[in-house]
Amino acid sequence: MAYENWYRVLVHAFLGEDPGVSAAADVATVLAARRAEITAVRDQRRDAGLPWPLPPPADLAAGLPWAHYAAWVAQLRRDLDLDSSAGGQVQPPERPGHPDREVERLRADRPPHWA
Repeated sequence: MAYENWYRVLVHAFLGEDPGVSAAADVATVLAARRAEITAVRDQRRDAGLPWPLPPPADLAAGLPWAHYAAWVAQLRRDLDLDSSAGGQVQPPERPGHPDREVERLRADRPPHWA
């Protein structure tokens, strides 16, 4: 069974909107033309601590081949130069500078060969 919603799921990943059922255009061309919007969505979501590219909604995720999806998203990010050091990658949350008591307790419980 072939996945038929590539255009919709990839536009949603970058812009957060479902373009709906339409003639599937070249998604790279469509997204390149809307690069300023993509950058704005990315920055808003990053500032709010939300994931970007957006995960697909349940109706689009049915039957989605995840490995292909991840590869397409990664390729489009490179093609659109959204992996640059100017904020193109979503950064993980910062860890506290000093471990709390629970972390220290867990570290103390490790076997000696884990050191």
